[in-house]
Amino acid sequence: MVFIGTILSSNTFIIYVNSNKSEEKTIKRWTPTVNYLNKKIPNHKFNILPMKPTEVKKIKNLLNDKKIDFIITQPAIYSELEHTNNINRILTMTNKFGMNKFGSVIITHKNNKIKNILDIKDKKIAAVAPLGFGGWLIAYNEMYNFGIDPLKDNKVYFTGSQSKVIDLILSREYDVGIIRTGLLESISKAKVAYIKIINEKESDYSIKLSTKLYPEWTFAIAEHVKDDQLKSDIFKAMNSIHKDSNEAITGKYQNWSLPQNYTDVDNVLKRFKLAQYKNMKNYTNEDIVKIMLLMLLVSILFMFYVKYRLSIQVQKELTNAKTTAENANKAKSIFLANMSHELRTPLNAIIGFSGILNKKQTDVSHRELSRQISISSKSLLSLISDILDLSKIEDSNFEIVPYKFNAYEELIEFSYQLDGLTVHKTVNFKNNYNPSLKAIFFGDWNSDVSTLYHTYP
Repeated sequence: MVFIGTILSSNTFIIYVNSNKSEEKTIKRWTPTVNYLNKKIPNHKFNILPMKPTEVKKIKNLLNDKKIDFIITQPAIYSELEHTNNINRILTMTNKFGMNKFGSVIITHKNNKIKNILDIKDKKIAAVAPLGFGGWLIAYNEMYNFGIDPLKDNKVYFTGSQSKVIDLILSREYDVGIIRTGLLESISKAKVAYIKIINEKESDYSIKLSTKLYPEWTFAIAEHVKDDQLKSDIFKAMNSIHKDSNEAITGKYQNWSLPQNYTDVDNVLKRFKLAQYKNMKNYTNEDIVKIMLLMLLVSILFMFYVKYRLSIQVQKELTNAKTTAENANKAKSIFLANMSHELRTPLNAIIGFSGILNKKQTDVSHRELSRQISISSKSLLSLISDILDLSKIEDSNFEIVPYKFNAYEELIEFSYQLDGLTVHKTVNFKNNYNPSLKAIFFGDWNSDVSTLYHTYP
């Protein structure tokens, strides 16, 4: 049963079949296979849509419009549709020779003087189609490996038919013919007798071969068909077809099995910039050198950029560290200033009261003790000032404030402070100065006496 057009229901699916033959012959070949699917999967309906491989653009549009659900096609068409429409292979065909791969046969008339593949250059070549895989591209790739580019070095004629290629060789209208493997085994021995194989290779199968082998036709599913169960049912049904069944004999295959890897097919298309690779740029050695230099320049610029960013980061971290240190130092200075103020207040009171006590004492010994209390309190007050001065030095705010002072009086007072320190020490302290020396000095006695005080053992 044939259906060409839109899908009738959600359970009706269209199978596109690729063929260079007439629509009638294509339908006749594949109808038993489709009927087998309808029988094995009764809840779904499958119909055939035969199309020429030259109608790839139309096939892509139908896939985009979701009007094709499954595809049976040759490797080159599959590779292109896989890249452009995201179709996915389910099975790979096992041909009637028991192979899931095929290749090309390069032929000439037996009376032709062509002996090997190198003799093909400048000869007239007949092939099937520009995207025919077994009937052109595989052999094209083989000749290219030998340094021959038929599209530049030869006159190539695409016949659209495998059988017509054979006829042109037998009639000697063309020197070289390209056909797919298995075809010579299907024609009469009388015709084969006049055909010579070029670049013939050994094979594990009973076929003539001139090239390496590539994956056979594929059964693929369109991207929009999301039914995994249906996909599984199709695989089981197609895989269960027996090689002697009507479906296999009419369809010219033995069976369908696990999908093969089509990377080698992609590589052939890429090499000749065909199908999905037609807009791919070929890079010369000069282009490669330019690209490498550009990459080197970008790498150097990137390194400078990274170095610049790191320097900014380091500078930022140093600035933050400096700010943190300054803030900590400022906090310390504020703390010392506050503590100095808190300590000075009671010390000033002690100094004041000891002065009052000294004036009211009539006992000389008591007066001397109160005088030493006052002097020691002043010494402690000076020490507190030193601590505050230290914080000022660290903040670079320390200043020496000179003033006039009587060295004799200051030294007398300093000696009293030392007397208090030597009470509990086995240290002999002796004043040695001239009472008549009452010189007036100009300087910062507080700083001087602090130095003298801290040098005392």
